[in-house]
Amino acid sequence: HAYAPNDTAEYKVTVRQTREGHTAKDVTVTDSFDREGAEIEEGSIQVKLNGKKVTPVSARLNDAKNGYTVETGISLGDTDKLDITYKVKFAEKMLMEEK
Repeated sequence: HAYAPNDTAEYKVTVRQTREGHTAKDVTVTDSFDREGAEIEEGSIQVKLNGKKVTPVSARLNDAKNGYTVETGISLGDTDKLDITYKVKFAEKMLMEEK
């Protein structure tokens, strides 16, 4: 997808623990863009567990505002799905690949 300067997009990261019978405890998620020109909007990070909004222990941006760390305080079993969504504003024209 191509973004023009000042465009805003919403991103979603999905986290699963796929080992049957196991639990990932106190899950922390850290992610960032590997290119300059993308800035995560302050206060836009939302966390859902199995489709229900939850409040994480903490959600903070890095100094460049192109990455974040979310300490969920949540444990994930093999049937759980954790979604983290956030808004990104682009400072320059950018082509982003979908994964």
